This record gives sequence, C-alpha cells and structure tokens, in this order.
Amino acid sequence: MNIKLVVVIIFLIGRIGVLEAEDNFIFPAPMERTDINQKFIIDSNTYLVVPNKGDKGFQDIAVLLQEEIKRYCGVELKIKEEKGIGGSKGAILLGLLPESKLIERNIVAVKINPVKKLEGYVLYVDKNIALVGGADVRGVYYGVLTLLQRIYKDSNVYIAGTKIRDWPHFEYRAMRLSLPRGKPRKGETDKSYFKNFLRALSFFKMNYAMIEGFPWAVPLKKRPGLNWHDPLTLEEVKEINAYGNKYFLKMCPTIASAPAAWAVRFYPQLIEVAEGEDPQNLKTWGYRKGKEANRQNLCPSNEESYKLLFDIYDEMTGMFNGDVVNIGIDEVHHEGAGSRWAVCDRCKNKDPVKLFADFVNRLSRYIIKKGKTPIINSTVLIKEHGGYFKDLYKAADLIRKDVIISNWSETHIRHGKGSRKVEGFKSTEYFKNKGFKKIIHLVSAGANWNDREELKEVRGKLDAYGVVVAHYSGMNFETLNNNGTLRELIFSAENIWSPDLPAMGSEDEKKQLGYAYTMLREILLNNKMFMEAIEVGRAKQQNPAGKGKGAEFH
Repeated sequence: MNIKLVVVIIFLIGRIGVLEAEDNFIFPAPMERTDINQKFIIDSNTYLVVPNKGDKGFQDIAVLLQEEIKRYCGVELKIKEEKGIGGSKGAILLGLLPESKLIERNIVAVKINPVKKLEGYVLYVDKNIALVGGADVRGVYYGVLTLLQRIYKDSNVYIAGTKIRDWPHFEYRAMRLSLPRGKPRKGETDKSYFKNFLRALSFFKMNYAMIEGFPWAVPLKKRPGLNWHDPLTLEEVKEINAYGNKYFLKMCPTIASAPAAWAVRFYPQLIEVAEGEDPQNLKTWGYRKGKEANRQNLCPSNEESYKLLFDIYDEMTGMFNGDVVNIGIDEVHHEGAGSRWAVCDRCKNKDPVKLFADFVNRLSRYIIKKGKTPIINSTVLIKEHGGYFKDLYKAADLIRKDVIISNWSETHIRHGKGSRKVEGFKSTEYFKNKGFKKIIHLVSAGANWNDREELKEVRGKLDAYGVVVAHYSGMNFETLNNNGTLRELIFSAENIWSPDLPAMGSEDEKKQLGYAYTMLREILLNNKMFMEAIEVGRAKQQNPAGKGKGAEFH
C-alpha cells in the first residue's frame, strides 16, 4: 500500500475523536481552546471535589453540576472536600487559583497558565482528570457551564478532552428584564417564566439582570399608592432576587428618576411645569402630538421630589442586592412629550445646566452612600443628541465621574441632520475625554449591533465597561422573538464575552447562534435543565431542516 495513503488513514483514525469534539459547540465561544483526543469517563466512581462544603457559592455550583449529570445519565456524583482526598484521578476538581493547591499542581503538570482576569477560568480534561480553576467563584461557575457543553454519550458518558483558558472581554454584561405582576393578566408572563429567563441569562454568561418593575410589580411600603394592581409580595421579590443570586446574577434595580411620568397621577404638585400649565394635561407636539404626555420631570428644586425618589431608592435597593442602580436621567430634552426643565417658580431663575448637574449629583451621591454605583443615560450629555436642550450637554463637565454612563448616542449623531450630525462620532472616546471611567453600550431590536456602529465597526473589541441588552415590550417569548430582542440577546451574549468568535457573519457563527437560540427556547418555554437544552441544541444543528423551530435564528 502507498505509504502516504497509510499515513493519511492513520491520521484520520487518530482524528475521529478530535473531530467529534471540535465539531460540537460551546456558547459563548472560549477565548482559547484546544481539544484533546481523550475521554474522561463519568461513572459511579467519579466524584466532585470542592474547597469547602460550607462555602455556599461552591456548594451551589457543585449541586448544579451534580443534578445536571444525574438527570443526564442517572449517575449521582458524591461531593468531597479537597482536604479530605489523597489523589485526583477520577475526580472533577472545582476550585480557585492559586488557592487550590491540588488544581494548581495539575495545571502546572500540563503546562496551563492560570487566568487572572475576574470571572475567568481554566478548564482541563483528559482521561484521568477534569478540573475547573477559577480566578473567582463566578469564574468557576462559568467554567462548569462550559464543562457541561463537553459532556457526551456513546457507550459511556464522558467529558471530551479539552484545554481551555477563558475570560470575558466586557466586565459588565447585562439585560433589562421586566418583573411579572403577582397575578399576571392575559398575555403576561409569570414568575416561573421570569426565573427561566434568569437561568438562560446565566447560562449565556451574562452577569447583570437590570430589573424593571417599578411601579407596577414591586410592593412599595412607603409609597403604596404608586403600586399598580396585583404587585408581587415582598417575599416573592426576595425569592426572585435569591434565585438570580443562586445563578450568579447581580440583581439590580432600574428606576426612572428623570423623566418620571409615573409620578404625575399621585404627585402632580411635584411635576416641573411653567406657570399656567396643568401637569396632568400638558400640551404635546412632534411625535407625541395629540397623545398623552409621558416625559414629565420632578421639580429639582422641591425637597419633596428628593424624599419621594429616596424612599423608592431605599425600597428597591432593599429588594435587589446588586452593586449598581440605573437611575435613568434620560430624554429630558423631549419637551414635545411633556418634559420641562427650569420653568417653574422655584427653578426659572436658576441656571438650567447647574440645576441639572446638581440634581444628578445629589441622586448619585445618595446611591453611592448605599454602597452602590449609579448608572445614568447619555442622551442629554451630548449636544448633538439631546444636550442641545437648554445646553444641558455642558452638565457632563459638572457631573461626578464615578457614575457609569449608559450610552446609545453615537449612531443617532452619525446619522443626524444638519448641525446634529457628526461623521464617525465615537461616544466612548467622548465620555472618556470628559473623565468618565466606565461606559456601557445599550443595544436593542435585533439589529446585531448594526444600529450601534461604534461596537460593530471594531467587531466588539471596544475598550468599554460593557453592554446591556434592552427591550421596550412585554417579556413573553413570542413578542421578544418577533421584535428581534432574542436575536440581539444571543448575538450580544456571544460577542460581549468573546468578541468575533466565531467571526461575525461566518457560517460557523450562524451555526453557533442557531445552537444558542434552540437552547434559549428550550429553557424558556420547556423549562429544560441546561444539559437537556444542550442536547436539543446539538441535535437541531445536526438536522436544521427537521421538525421544530431551532434553526429560526439563521
């Protein structure tokens, strides 16, 4: 036989296991990945090793992995503490680096450098051992989510051999979510669906859930008149917060402080209006002509405005324990929709710019004293977007620089009209030049970032703090699917973790996103556990023309 042909045959035989592993998906794609042609067999002799059973974070991770494997193959792995074992053969090791000496010895032996970036991890699997070494506990959790996507079945259940070093490009990876009511109305989602959405975000390695639900869904005690009908109970809100924490999500409130149209009905005396205007019947024009005003502001010179907002801040931050609070400050320039600034008797003789900066700084200072970081929106801080209104853009120089800027301005400015158009405008650079350290980008509407050109033109490799996926509709699956929000979520989850992996627009990316879409659908609609969703996602990509809707993302 021809020697070259023999070599090729041997090579292909040796590659079968590798091809099997490499042909399967990990979502989001790891930063560095090399597959190994070995299998770590999972059976009744396999056990999990954690640093300390008393550590709730590690206990949650170990139990999740234990339950996923049991559901998948019927094997219930025992959980042991690291200090109680002699060797590591046949074990799945979970721990921190460099704290876990057992994991450290193993990665040194196979020549893997630890990942030091927050939320990063190393994952190593060969025939003898499987390990996840995280830079922190959340990194270990993300490593386990990747490990789940390397578990397969043939005559055995096994973890495919691999060597992965992985970490997120963006530190802040978020989605805005609307809470359900305590008693959902027709067409609305319920608490169970909301929890599934939290699980799905977590599986996609998102780390922030920005919670909207004020005033309709939260049980305010200090200002009960603001509640809509059938809010959640305080116990239900705490349960939702704890559930998100269990899946390593930072649960953070979003509160519209300006505009604050929610205040009009119960606190009309606090609304900023000119003399002779009725706060509940403001004249509108432009895109709101003939419609109800929906951009009213609280008077920034009335102490009662601050008492109202601070009461709400106190309750919302008591319900949700994340480390940031979005306090709004958006679209104050929409005068045609009811926004007024510096026109009432208390404000009309004050400098609008200083008044605005003082308002934002006072609200921000209150949030910071609570140990959290405020997020404010970009709209009126740039002249060409909304800052032309009463020169409020000048307030960017006066606002404290330790707030986080949520930006969605640059595309509006690049495609603006007349003096409001600036070719190639870069909002991240603009705010950094103003002294702000952390800038996040708001994306929405299923455009795969085409409407956020600053992100798209560098294929996600932007030096910014993060990305938040937003939507302005109901939370049910069909609505979010039809308006493109789910598409935006999946595309963003991939590219805010590991930008341009796979390459944007490539066939590999289409398959990867289709795989993720199917998993998302299974988790949200069918209440599937992670391994169950992974299995359906794999099967759908192997047979995209088959029954079901798994390939819709394509």
